[in-house]
Amino acid sequence: MDNFFAKIGQVITDSGTDNFLAGIHRLINDYVPVDVTEASNWTLDEKRRTVTAVQRLGSWGGAARRDEADAAIVGRIVDAKDSQLIHLKPRAITGEAQQAGDTVCRCILLHRQENCRYVISLYRASRHSQDFSLQELSALKQISDAILPALGHHARKKTQKPRAEMPPSIAPAPAESQAARLQRSFDERLRRIGVRLSSREYQVCLAHLRGHTLPAIARQLSVRESTAATYFRRAGIKLNLSGRHGFAKWMLGTA
Repeated sequence: MDNFFAKIGQVITDSGTDNFLAGIHRLINDYVPVDVTEASNWTLDEKRRTVTAVQRLGSWGGAARRDEADAAIVGRIVDAKDSQLIHLKPRAITGEAQQAGDTVCRCILLHRQENCRYVISLYRASRHSQDFSLQELSALKQISDAILPALGHHARKKTQKPRAEMPPSIAPAPAESQAARLQRSFDERLRRIGVRLSSREYQVCLAHLRGHTLPAIARQLSVRESTAATYFRRAGIKLNLSGRHGFAKWMLGTA
């Protein structure tokens, strides 16, 4: 997963836009093949242990399946205490497109945040490949640690009220580049929590956000890889984080 951080950085940048779910689908398929990726946000009444609303956040890779979750699955989503991976039994495909022996393999990635459950549902046809293997489930669990908080960030941005339009006399500012948006978001997060990084620590963190590998960062700074890694670890200590996934969650405000 050497390029994973660069890919999750692009996903974070696309949060709140129509490109977000396409990026999630491509990222997952880089490690585990799936045919359809769906995302939803479940809002709960936790006292009554009931689902009050389900917001569809989109589907990619095929027509939305819109399967009705059975009571057992709903119960697991409602009762979730943390992030989970739920591997479901393959289900027979019904309808006109059905062929003999056709089944769909299913897996749910789930993230809890207060009274919300952010859900990514993954589907693939078993005639194309077998059910999810233990190795694939392990990879999905690792991926979910970063993409599920990103889904929560995306859902919150989708529900924000749009800003009021500027008067016609005010010319819009030129579009920000992805690198500029990432740097601005990083600076805002640092200001919000009142943490000061050294110049080198800041440069290494920003380079990680932009998807640069450790050898590339070391070359940019004209230092050894071990030195660049030390700068990143020092920044992680100041931010009370560990590892690249922890850094991604921190950028999303969920660490």
